[in-house]
Amino acid sequence: MAPKTSLAATRARLLEPFGSWELDIELDTLWPQCKPVSVIAGEKSLAVYKDTYFVKILDTSAESDVYLPLSIRLRSLYHEMHMASTAGNGCAVQPIGRVFDKNAICGYIQPLGSPFAEVDTSSSKPERIAILTELVSRLHTQGIIHSDIKPDNLVFTGTPPCLKLCNFASAALENTNTPHSNSALQYISPFRASRATGTPMSTVSTIIVDFADVLFKLPAGFIPSISPKILRDIHASATWHDYERNHITEEDCYNRIGDEFKIAPSEIRAAFDQVRNSLEANYDLIKAIRKLKEELYGTLRVYAMSNVPIPDWKILRTSQSDVDWSIFDRVFTSGDAGARKPDLAFYEYVITETGIDPLATVFVDNWQDNLESWTPPKPLGFKEWYSKPRITSRTC
Repeated sequence: MAPKTSLAATRARLLEPFGSWELDIELDTLWPQCKPVSVIAGEKSLAVYKDTYFVKILDTSAESDVYLPLSIRLRSLYHEMHMASTAGNGCAVQPIGRVFDKNAICGYIQPLGSPFAEVDTSSSKPERIAILTELVSRLHTQGIIHSDIKPDNLVFTGTPPCLKLCNFASAALENTNTPHSNSALQYISPFRASRATGTPMSTVSTIIVDFADVLFKLPAGFIPSISPKILRDIHASATWHDYERNHITEEDCYNRIGDEFKIAPSEIRAAFDQVRNSLEANYDLIKAIRKLKEELYGTLRVYAMSNVPIPDWKILRTSQSDVDWSIFDRVFTSGDAGARKPDLAFYEYVITETGIDPLATVFVDNWQDNLESWTPPKPLGFKEWYSKPRITSRTC
């Protein structure tokens, strides 16, 4: 029996950078050049690209209960490609390219081949049965069992032509508990989806989280050296907002606030130092984000976006050294952007820098003002998730 390709190796190959494969292409570029071949409602979309390639596209837009969760469908997509890789070139039509939708894999591309049912119709039934039996034998040699061998899934490719399988959704390894399902991989025509809904395909591909009361919290019973009300008032002041936008220096900020609130600047600085030093990371959330990214095989992008001055961010990054900052594809701060939430400019800055689709983005914040009471994200299209604060002062 030939050695098997590990699932980890298959995933690593699938997640290689765009352009690493022979034929990688964005869905928006690919689909206008495709000829739809077959659409099975709620199951799959098949198309021919440039009269040379066969394309399968995973639906990334369905959010109805009719469809399986995206994470399950992604696992099924990778499973099928893993089984094809394990079966080898002698049994399977190998994917030679990947289809991407907004930087996430949503399908793959194979050589077209000639359908089994349409090739050499002069062959006798015994001859065809013999050819099919040989293929099944080759599959078993590779340790592959398959429950969906039928004409639609069989093609001739190569020189001389060799019968191969082109669909491994229901394949599994012998003597293992490899999960498989005849209908686990859900496909739907992007053409049907856009015509039915009148909108482009979209799903949650990005999560943006805040720092305060989301990623970091103050411990229960925390008592600041300055009253919580004064801290709230300081955070709500125009001076502090200018500091968050990096329009004034840290020293200017504390001096101005000292004048406005009749408090010594050193006392204000000490209070904020106390708050920063008392912050506790939300490790449950960090663990959940890491697990979610792993389950989605790296297709989910996660960003942090917070109203935090540049000096405070540097201190936070150093003081919270135990935090796995690698879970974030990037951290955006108001100090670097020169704008703060809910300034529209901050959101536009993040969108421009990342290229994310707001309609496919979940926005998690601790301030209702940043989700509902202000207008900017509404037209941008963010999905909103309000994380209710447990503490009385905003910290970052």
